[in-house]
Amino acid sequence: MSTSDCSELDQIGPLVDDYADHVERWRAEHDAAEACDRLGELLVLGVALSILIDKADAGWRSAILSEGERYDPATAGAFEGFYRDWLRPADAILEQIAAFEAQGHAVKRADQFRQAVREAKAVLTPDDEFFVEDDLADRRDEAVRAHQEGRTAEMNEFGA
Repeated sequence: MSTSDCSELDQIGPLVDDYADHVERWRAEHDAAEACDRLGELLVLGVALSILIDKADAGWRSAILSEGERYDPATAGAFEGFYRDWLRPADAILEQIAAFEAQGHAVKRADQFRQAVREAKAVLTPDDEFFVEDDLADRRDEAVRAHQEGRTAEMNEFGA
């Protein structure tokens, strides 16, 4: 090997190292992008399931209020269980969303998922904890008193 060959080797070596580094960075970015896409797919499922639970719960409660269906504590407990089970992985998912967003990734359905989490937590929050502001608590108390005193109308009285 001539002296000029050694010079070429000295130039090629760093280029090969740089190339390998670029491949590893690309692979990591590609893996992160794929993982972010998979998380987005999971969020679509999570949001859809949240909507399904909400609609079923609202339909059952509406039937109680407007169609005279009897309140069943077991059914109420089942819906509460659905919300709790749905929320169980939510904190870990929210952390993963935040991690991807911190890396500059846009996570599909992240805002809708966050909203679904807030709503599910609100459903599970007891009224005395949910209505913490004086104005809301006063309105709640007045509505309860009005109902107890017979100053309210049933939903079905309005033809609903």
